[in-house]
Amino acid sequence: MTDAISGPADLEAALPSVSVNTVAGLRDLHTLLVATAATVADPPSAALKRVALLLATDGSAPVSQTPPRERVALVLLAAGSSDAAWQLLRDTAALGTKRPAIATVVEPPRVFADLPGFRDPRADGSEDCYDVSDAVTLAVTVDEVWRDGDVVRLGGSAVHSLLATEANDRVCVVLTAPGGGRQSVVGQRHRRPDLVKGTGSALTRRAWGGWSASVPLDDRGHGNGPQVLSLEVEHRGIVRSAGIGRNASVAATAVAAGCLDVSTTPWRLPARF
Repeated sequence: MTDAISGPADLEAALPSVSVNTVAGLRDLHTLLVATAATVADPPSAALKRVALLLATDGSAPVSQTPPRERVALVLLAAGSSDAAWQLLRDTAALGTKRPAIATVVEPPRVFADLPGFRDPRADGSEDCYDVSDAVTLAVTVDEVWRDGDVVRLGGSAVHSLLATEANDRVCVVLTAPGGGRQSVVGQRHRRPDLVKGTGSALTRRAWGGWSASVPLDDRGHGNGPQVLSLEVEHRGIVRSAGIGRNASVAATAVAAGCLDVSTTPWRLPARF
C-alpha cells in the first residue's frame, strides 16, 4: 500500500481502508503517514485532520500499545498537534529502517520520549503527548543459580525497556507472603558485556544490565506460607518489578531443581522455573 503513496491525496484515498481499533491497524496507519512525510515537507492539513478525527472517533483505539515512536506521533495527531506530529513523522521518514533506540527524559514518576517537538516552544505539542511512563517495563532473566550453605545465590539480567542501565541502580529481591507482607533482600548490579551492542549512545545502554542477590533459605521473619520471589530495580527514581524465574536459562533451571528442596524452602519460584 505504501508503494502507492506519493502525496496527501494518496494518503486520503487510503484512509477509508485503515482500521484503528487494532495495534496492527494503527501501525499500518503510521506507516502510511511516514510514507507521506517522505514525499512532502509541509503538513497536509486536511489529511491530518481526517486522521485526528479517525483516532478521536474510535475510543477503543489501542494507541498506548504501539511502539513509543509510533505512539507519540499518533497521540499528537489525536490531540490536534499536527505540526509537532509532522515534525516527528518527517524525522522518522528520514531515519528509514535504521531507527535508533529513543532517548528518554526521566522525571520520576514520569518518563518522556525525547523525540522531535518535545518541549520545543516552536511546536504545538503538549509534553503529555510524549509521556511513555506506562511503556517502561522490567525484563528479568535468571542465568545462574547456586547454593552456598543456607543461602541461594541468584544472578542474571534485568533491564528496563526504554531506559539505560547504571552501576548505581538499586536492585532488590522481594519476597512476598500470601497475606501481602514483603521482605527485601538487597542485590547488586554487574557489568554484562554480552548485552552491549549498537553504536553511539545505545552502545552502553545495557552495559550494567547484570544483577545478583543472595537469598537466605532459613524461615526467620518470613511469616506463614511460602514466599514468592520477584526482582525490583530502580533507575533514577523509576521503579519496576518482575517475577524471578519466568525467564530462566536451561542451566539455571537444572541447577535449581537439584539444589532446592521445595518441601523445606520457605519461598518458591514460579512454576515455569
